[in-house]
Amino acid sequence: MASIIDKARAVLDPGEEVLSVVVGSYVTEVRRPKGVLMATDRRVVFYGSKVVGDHVATVTYDQISSVGVSSGLLGATVRLVAGGATVVELNRGAKADAEAFARIVRERQATT
Repeated sequence: MASIIDKARAVLDPGEEVLSVVVGSYVTEVRRPKGVLMATDRRVVFYGSKVVGDHVATVTYDQISSVGVSSGLLGATVRLVAGGATVVELNRGAKADAEAFARIVRERQATT
């Protein structure tokens, strides 16, 4: 059985390089399924596994208005905002991974 990171990599374009990954959970109407945020050399990709189907969202660095990280007892939360709306909020991620992800996103924003 493929890991959630392997499943997320399957949505990338040929030659797209992953720069940072954070794994956590996200809120749906019913439960907290696993999700992955990947910063690549081209964009940010969110992949979430659902009971039926998968949830995939992508946003280019020039569309992102903010990325934030907060920490709590259950891990770190990464919040990605584009166009004035939250694109994804990933909870229960590893703090170091979340901070590295946010740093990479901010660096890529500065160069686009």
